[in-house]
Amino acid sequence: MCPRLLLSTCPLTHYLGGLSFYAARRGWAINHVRSFEVVLANGTVVTASRTNEPDLFRALRGGGSNFGIVTTFELETYPYSGMWGGRTLVEGLHDRQAIDAYAGFVDRLDSEPMGHTIIIFNYEEGPPHIHQYIVHTEPVENLPAFDDLRKVPAIESTLELTDYSDLAGNIADLQEWKDTRVGCATLTFKLDKALLNFAYDIFIEEIAPVSDHIKGTMEFHALPRTLSPVDNVFGLEQADGPLVSYLLLFTTDSDVHDEEVITLQQRIIARVREHAEKRGLYHPFLFPNYSAQWQDVISSFGKANVNFLRDVSKRYDPEQLFQNLQTGSFKLSESGWRPTSFGRNTRI
Repeated sequence: MCPRLLLSTCPLTHYLGGLSFYAARRGWAINHVRSFEVVLANGTVVTASRTNEPDLFRALRGGGSNFGIVTTFELETYPYSGMWGGRTLVEGLHDRQAIDAYAGFVDRLDSEPMGHTIIIFNYEEGPPHIHQYIVHTEPVENLPAFDDLRKVPAIESTLELTDYSDLAGNIADLQEWKDTRVGCATLTFKLDKALLNFAYDIFIEEIAPVSDHIKGTMEFHALPRTLSPVDNVFGLEQADGPLVSYLLLFTTDSDVHDEEVITLQQRIIARVREHAEKRGLYHPFLFPNYSAQWQDVISSFGKANVNFLRDVSKRYDPEQLFQNLQTGSFKLSESGWRPTSFGRNTRI
């Protein structure tokens, strides 16, 4: 996850989106919210669930802070007995093997849903360093499903029987950005090994010349499927095959470089998107938690979902208080408009 700083809007507090180690096994975390207690614009407090205020309930499962203030929510819980996993550190010379192993594992997630993996590439004035996060959501060691990932030569490894909190802390250790400005942006495409390699090549090509003042991180995250349109408003129930969220997360020490970071991320996203479109692998969905302030997240959910969200907003907030007076998050009122740079809007 990325902090909410001036470079980008990563509204984790507004979108209980939910990529977790259980993603393949359980789906989006947002799908497992049982109910929301919501303060509406007129001060009314309502509880939204599948059986009470069901339209508001669905809209809140991905629609952000467009409808009210959530003061309480209930989550489904599941039995837990521990995990196996950790992080391996891989030198850049093994980048292709790491990408191959990642692609192969994600392609098998339907048959191996208890597994999870993330691959992270860090570039700081030199060859990239690669982190593989490898997790099995039961306390079973070294299953064959992870063989290709474990065969990638590693100079460090923390793979062991462990707990969810330790694994989450392991990831958080890489994201200590005190006194640093952070910008994130994302793109979604279908799983394809050649496309993963292309996206990686573009990242290296673009970040290397500026790495003395901008530190670049690129990550691949497998997106869980949405089995039913009532689960959330992401519009992924018709997804054809595994989808990957391509995350760019750049840091810099000075606001002098803000515009450069935004322009750099826009250029990388545009180049990878154009290539994915040519190959029929592009998907319009933008995961809100990874999206930049200049990305049109709401529209990426699809026309039917945008119309549904606007209808719910007008019913529960007829004076549009949350569109006009509350700052932050991705707004329905801005859907179809994309801020390209501080305060300048462009129609898309």
